[in-house]
Amino acid sequence: LCLISFNLRGWNYAETHRKDKKFNEFLRLKVGEAPVIFEPILLNKSVTQLNQLLENNGYFEGTVTADTIPVQRKLFKSRPRKKKVKVEYHIQTGKAYRLKRINYSFEDLTLKTLLNDESIQLNKPAFAPRDRFQVDLFDKERSRITDIMKNLGYFTFDQTHILFDVDTNLTGEFFNVSIRFRNLREQVKINDRDTLIH
Repeated sequence: LCLISFNLRGWNYAETHRKDKKFNEFLRLKVGEAPVIFEPILLNKSVTQLNQLLENNGYFEGTVTADTIPVQRKLFKSRPRKKKVKVEYHIQTGKAYRLKRINYSFEDLTLKTLLNDESIQLNKPAFAPRDRFQVDLFDKERSRITDIMKNLGYFTFDQTHILFDVDTNLTGEFFNVSIRFRNLREQVKINDRDTLIH
């Protein structure tokens, strides 16, 4: 009856024997799998990452919590109990926020004429009304616009010239987004970031 994973058993065997033997070294490094040590700080980090994942995908009101449950199991009478911890994650996504309206703003007004040129398709974004908020779509749109501008001869245009102002202060689970084109003549490095308005 195999109650412990083969990888863990292999690692334990190699750890308790001479490590200079090639076979034991092979078990420890190639076949074996070291036991996972529970670290509360890593648990908190995982909860933070999961919360960020929810927000990046439009679940702004979602929550993630985690419970730790001590597990003690004695396999053999002659051996002490093994201390283990079971982790349970509880995820409440809530409703996803969806796009209601798209606006454009230009710090350099000479670029505004490009928006109405259907052949350029600058006003055909990667997202549309009713789409769920997704950070990946904003990254995709930023790349799409940058490619268009460079193909038009704006060789100094890069992704830092595009900002997204997202407003979730609406009735219901909706958001508006304003695609903002920064001034191409700006020479000073500006650390502007996308804005999220709750």
